[in-house]
Amino acid sequence: MCSSDLETTIMTVSDDPTDGDGLLAAMQEYFASYAVEAAVVRAEGRPSDAILDQVQRTGADLLVMGAYGQKRLASFFLGSTTKAVVEDAGIPVFLYH
Repeated sequence: MCSSDLETTIMTVSDDPTDGDGLLAAMQEYFASYAVEAAVVRAEGRPSDAILDQVQRTGADLLVMGAYGQKRLASFFLGSTTKAVVEDAGIPVFLYH
């Protein structure tokens, strides 16, 4: 498969519509250097729900996501985005920590 055949989406989940603008632009630029056009999607709400909705909506066959941990007690009470996504994605999930 040629890299130009890839459909790539960069997603951020935040209540702030400008959160991560510089990083998102840098990521798009990086993908473009390999002839991969990457769309940017911004979502609000519970991160695991937003990510899983996007996976389902696009029919993705691979998810790459950062896995930034919360404190153990917070994860116990609030749940873990990483855990929820890995358990429910239904596709391979590549984690970067």
